[in-house]
Amino acid sequence: MNNKTYTIFISFIVALGGFLFGFDAGIISGVMSFAGPEFDLSEIQAGWVVSAPSFAAMFAMLFSGRISDLIGRKKTLIFVAFLYAISAMLSAMAGSYEMLYIARIIGGIAFGAALVLAPIYIAEISTAENRGKLVSLQQLNIVFGFFAAFLSNYFFNKYNTIDSAFLTDENVWRWMLGVELIPAIIYFVFLFFVPKSPRWLYLNNDFAEAKKVLIKIHGVDRGSIEIAAIEKNIHSDENKSKLKIKDYQTVFFSYYKYGELKPVYSNENSPLPKLNSKLSVVLVTGIARAKNMYFVINEKVNNVSHLDFPDHHVFTLSDINKVVKTFTELKEENKIILTTEKDAMRLHVPGIEEILKEFPIYYVPVKVQFHGK
Repeated sequence: MNNKTYTIFISFIVALGGFLFGFDAGIISGVMSFAGPEFDLSEIQAGWVVSAPSFAAMFAMLFSGRISDLIGRKKTLIFVAFLYAISAMLSAMAGSYEMLYIARIIGGIAFGAALVLAPIYIAEISTAENRGKLVSLQQLNIVFGFFAAFLSNYFFNKYNTIDSAFLTDENVWRWMLGVELIPAIIYFVFLFFVPKSPRWLYLNNDFAEAKKVLIKIHGVDRGSIEIAAIEKNIHSDENKSKLKIKDYQTVFFSYYKYGELKPVYSNENSPLPKLNSKLSVVLVTGIARAKNMYFVINEKVNNVSHLDFPDHHVFTLSDINKVVKTFTELKEENKIILTTEKDAMRLHVPGIEEILKEFPIYYVPVKVQFHGK
């Protein structure tokens, strides 16, 4: 088995969680016409049996990623496959309404986690060129799972006849639910043959094992490239500050608070101003970027006003004339013109740059630093 085939094989195994999700969601459509009368379910109870997995999946999606960070993608996926099998078995054996929906909730936990973890794992073992194609196997398997469920229901209903001694209205729904145990066991067994995520191994400082996995999956040459890329990303992440909730209010504007400005155009003769209460500043920004920027600047400067910058990406001739006219008037009034880095980049266009290059126009580079409150 060559490296490409091996990667596809691993991805397909992991994506079987998507197949089980589609199968579980589709199979219930044929079950309720038999299970409802069996337990004398009301409309609300029948609705809860159908929707219970989706309800459980919401919570599983919230925590599964973090759990996999702690114990590993592979171990978490194996546990997910185990839950699929338990859910199928308990659903088929359900002797009451309560047992049925509890079994379905267990299945919901499984497919909620699988929908999060499978794409993560596949993305972490694949190369950049194949990542999109391989991750899409998850969606393909979900659709295939729906198809298999409807096909399964068709055959169970077809052979559930008056003359059948094996299938009856009392037990056919149990077989519909129980047949999911087969792909769940296959999923469970095959997951033992997939390697651990190399990126997870790197994050847990198991570098030797991670390199072995990458070379096994991609070969020596490509494996070496992936190793170098992962190590570069890890070193880059180590230099980043951790984001705290209190930092959200200042993260994008922290530099403005400290007055570290840069000229839009290279003009060494123009000294960089420091934000203080004596300055008269005009914020020239896009509408969407103006509000928070205004309040942050206003903490340092008393005299602040705002002018709207054209928000569309391409300047028209009318936009150029408007910008030049506005900036000329502001220069004559001896006002400091301050804008965002994004809008500063848009000032480097023919028709504007030639006229405004000597103007006192400054921006703050977008480089994230967390200064706190």
